[in-house]
Amino acid sequence: MRNASSHVARIAALIAIILTFPLHAQQSLDDLVRTAHFIFIGDVVKLGSTTMRSVAPSAKTAVARVQDVLTLEPMFGDFRGRDITVELRDPQRLEKTLFFTNIAVYGTSLDAIEVAHQSTDSADRARSEIRAAERRNL
Repeated sequence: MRNASSHVARIAALIAIILTFPLHAQQSLDDLVRTAHFIFIGDVVKLGSTTMRSVAPSAKTAVARVQDVLTLEPMFGDFRGRDITVELRDPQRLEKTLFFTNIAVYGTSLDAIEVAHQSTDSADRARSEIRAAERRNL
């Protein structure tokens, strides 16, 4: 039964993301920060794989190593330095990337659905830009 409820939650999260972000829309940083609830810097370390048994590997899934967390509700804990599953819009190996995602499945790891990503060379600068966007969104 647990599997069925996690699949329902995952499908609901996917529908919400699809309705919120048309595939061809260019999103502003303010829009991304308003809509993405898990923003982190990380590296894609393995394509076509997952970190959770409840999430089937596919061409879109990847394992990402979280380097730094910029936004995440405290109830999820600290995922810094851990591997998580990310369902990528355009699967590819990425390094030092700022990911805008939403959590679809939470358990021993996370399954996050990518809304957008951008390369970054500075966690401090990315954090500052995210905080500024959060203030503008108030």
